[in-house]
Amino acid sequence: MWHNYLRIAFTVSHITISIASFLIMAAAIERYLCRGISLLGYVSRHRTGIGVGAFLLGVLLRGTVFFEIQIYHVSECSGFASIGVELTKLSRNRYYDAIWRFWTRKTTTVFLPFFTLAYCNAAIVYNLQTIERNRVAKTLFLSIVYGMESFRFKSRLKSATRMLIMVVTCYLIANIIDVFIAAWEYIDGASLMEYGEFYTVATDIASFLSVLSAGLRLPIYVINDRVIRKEVSLSLKWTKMSDVSLQQFIEWAKMHEKHLNAADKLSIC
Repeated sequence: MWHNYLRIAFTVSHITISIASFLIMAAAIERYLCRGISLLGYVSRHRTGIGVGAFLLGVLLRGTVFFEIQIYHVSECSGFASIGVELTKLSRNRYYDAIWRFWTRKTTTVFLPFFTLAYCNAAIVYNLQTIERNRVAKTLFLSIVYGMESFRFKSRLKSATRMLIMVVTCYLIANIIDVFIAAWEYIDGASLMEYGEFYTVATDIASFLSVLSAGLRLPIYVINDRVIRKEVSLSLKWTKMSDVSLQQFIEWAKMHEKHLNAADKLSIC
């Protein structure tokens, strides 16, 4: 039954959400540092390390969720009514709850990504608007002096920035309720318990928005980037063709290799 794997699934879901938040934050910071060449170069050279660090940090901060919940059984009841979830003795410890669950984990996985992304997103939007004012002149200059290839590359950088802005905005909207509830829990948790129905509905909406925000990322990529849109379309077509031979697939992969290489340039500022 579901209670046999609830703790594992609950922990893994929290870990993946935190890892995704850290990776989005790293991407936003890198895009924000586009004008700081030295810092941007350092971040670009250590992307693998940053990704591994985000993974390890997510496991470290959220892995303890496994030890914070437990399944209890009610012998007087039967079926689903006989099983429930409750906090463990560890999570009810006031020192563990204050020091680890709020000041360490909540601050690092909720407040820090939210406010960092809010600042970086606002700065990126401002910079993009500043650049847009001179778009026509720059487009003409690039097309005349460097040719259309440079113009297309600049356009793809702009598309990548627009994609990041949309992804971050979805993240901020999805997590604003979680930030509000987390702050209320710390400031006056007793008063929050008086509004039990509101608390339940708000936490459910926050969870739903997190899932929705993650689900919207691929459509955002497809809508904004022509290369990604083309590759997704080609991938869907190939999945429908069950009679395709391996040699045909290899030839197709070679033919579209240049498009995949072009997609890698999205990360270059």
